[in-house]
Amino acid sequence: ALNPVRTVADQLMEPILRHDKVTPKVALQRARDLLDSVGVPARRVRDYPHEFSGGQRQRIMIAMALACRPDLIIADEPTTALDVMVQAQILKLLSELISEHGIGVIMISHDLSVLAHLCDELAIMYGGRIVELGASREVISAPRHPYTRALAGAFPTIGDPASRRNPAGLAGDPPSISALGTGCSFAPRCPSVMEACRTAEVELRPAGAGREAACLLEGEVDA
Repeated sequence: ALNPVRTVADQLMEPILRHDKVTPKVALQRARDLLDSVGVPARRVRDYPHEFSGGQRQRIMIAMALACRPDLIIADEPTTALDVMVQAQILKLLSELISEHGIGVIMISHDLSVLAHLCDELAIMYGGRIVELGASREVISAPRHPYTRALAGAFPTIGDPASRRNPAGLAGDPPSISALGTGCSFAPRCPSVMEACRTAEVELRPAGAGREAACLLEGEVDA
């Protein structure tokens, strides 16, 4: 998060000065260039975080992540608390930066629509374990693990009012990571659970071309 009592310039310049060993003048110019690259006017480099909108602050955070020219960025919920229009702008910006700079991104999100928009590959996690892997659009459109199916079903379908009035749900509560037992972590909530699911840890297994799923029913679960 941005430090509310330090200017944007100070926060953008800090990693540049620490890691690239340049002069303050060079670091300040880099900070201005970074703001320009994410669509924030460079003239505002001396402003404080509270003087920016939520979307602008998110853009500044992206600029900070780019400050030392990384090969990989980890983006944890980059569109949280932003309205739909600003979310779309941030996703477009990330997509452009990835293409322009050749940066790899690991994105962490609960929003499948965000992941489908930006990511090539998707890893679905439940109870601290990966339960499905594959190309993002295929995982969302034809899930192979029961949890992924439930997750995808929880999102309303555009043009289907009934899906908004009665979104799909999932009985039970998420597990405590500190109290996971043997067997599949999703077994207590799975509508297709078998006794074998409760007694042995289920590893990822092939689930089609370029796909993997941690499910004993793989091959039997309807897509």
